[in-house]
Amino acid sequence: MILQDAIEVIRPSVVQFSVKTNIFSKHEQFGSGFIINDDGYIVTCAHVVQQAELLKKTGHSVTIGLAYPKIDDPEGITMKYGFYHLDATLLKVDQANDVALLKMNPNPFEISPISAVVIIGGDDPVPLYKECTTSTNRPRDGDSIAVSGYPLNSPTLITTVGNLASGWASSDRQVTEDGENKIVQSDTYLVDISVNPGNSGGPTYRSEDGRVIGVCTAYQNAPLMFIDQKGGWAEIDERPVGINSGLCIVTPIKYVLDLLKSI
Repeated sequence: MILQDAIEVIRPSVVQFSVKTNIFSKHEQFGSGFIINDDGYIVTCAHVVQQAELLKKTGHSVTIGLAYPKIDDPEGITMKYGFYHLDATLLKVDQANDVALLKMNPNPFEISPISAVVIIGGDDPVPLYKECTTSTNRPRDGDSIAVSGYPLNSPTLITTVGNLASGWASSDRQVTEDGENKIVQSDTYLVDISVNPGNSGGPTYRSEDGRVIGVCTAYQNAPLMFIDQKGGWAEIDERPVGINSGLCIVTPIKYVLDLLKSI
């Protein structure tokens, strides 16, 4: 399978998290996710859910956006700006691995059994929404990997591609237990892919077959060094300043499936 086909395999599974603004009722994207089964369960990052909860507390409406074709677009059938927005219920969170499970309400697989496919140009039916396929096999360093999502408030699906930098990495994550914050090390992959705010929660998958291997959780920070190279991070108001290193931190799909089994 070529990359273009892998993107089309994953496209119907990717969702966006958005908040409705008061300006013309416009939706602003702040995270990504993907459909894990036809019960309407979706996966995203724990920190995306945390952001959603904060937005709700300030009176904002947070929705899950499923992309659908705009048939009436003057440019023809496009996937730009067309979204079906619905609510979701939080089911479970795994802070240590920065993943969360939610259930779409209503379940699009139950309310649109007919409109769930679209026929374009007489080709085989194309599903509008479908659950992703996964692979729990640990990828090999150098494997071709892709990340899809809705970064930087993009109205269209954005895919970036690279290679697995390490299948045996680890990341420090903050968790809260009994009201206290602590740092734990979690099992992660590192991928040589450029990601941005809004990519969090999106699927990370093999370019060769579209199978999801993990969840895009963040980019790894690199220290912004002083010009004199004396060492240490540059600081603003005594806070370290970092830049996007170009490495993407990925939580293996195994931990999502473990979370799913625990429900």
